Amino acid sequence: TVCQVIDWLLMAAIAASILSALARMLLPLPPSEEERLETAVRALRPRVVLVISGKRKSGKDYLSERLCVELAGRCQVLHLSEPLKSQFAKIHNLDAAELLTAGPYKEQYRAQMIAWGEERRNKDAGYFCRLASMAAQRADGSTWPVWVVADARRPSDVEYFKSRFPTITIRVEATQEARTTRGWKFTPGVDDAVSECGLDGRAWDLVIENSGAVPVGYDTLLGLIAARTG
Repeated sequence: TVCQVIDWLLMAAIAASILSALARMLLPLPPSEEERLETAVRALRPRVVLVISGKRKSGKDYLSERLCVELAGRCQVLHLSEPLKSQFAKIHNLDAAELLTAGPYKEQYRAQMIAWGEERRNKDAGYFCRLASMAAQRADGSTWPVWVVADARRPSDVEYFKSRFPTITIRVEATQEARTTRGWKFTPGVDDAVSECGLDGRAWDLVIENSGAVPVGYDTLLGLIAARTG
């Protein structure tokens, strides 16, 4: 009868809908942007990653740049702050190039960037590490054997690289007097924030004393790098 046909068609439509839903559940979901980026980072495989931490004006950038001069063509410096500043500038319509300098333009937004960066990390601890790591990819898809992460600030930064690559963790220390002569001045909300204090008290593979003209422990670091890279 017509009613039976209608009932049959309804049952067939319901069955088809259920089968379609089950198929969608069983089929693998396409990878997210974060997953695709993570796969690309892991494929780079540097021989060693130097993860450097230190207070403002302790000389982290100086040490990082000196290492890459010393290692001539085998080293790439990565700044976790670069993707943070670039993304922050994009969202707030700011000058990204100026935020990447050490001038007063960056300082007026520093506290806001710190707060925004913390919020982003709380959602995805490896977000800025992944973006910074891709800067170490050459045009042919290869990478430099030595990465120097010049500005690790939180335990999650250190753990990101330690859990993926051979890593040497380094703390750069300098006296308050030395840092002051380099332009440091205590700033509430900055120097007492997690971005400056999050790695205090941690154990490091090497501590470099950088108050004077010559970093103490630098030759030891070169030896550790040589042992890892052959």
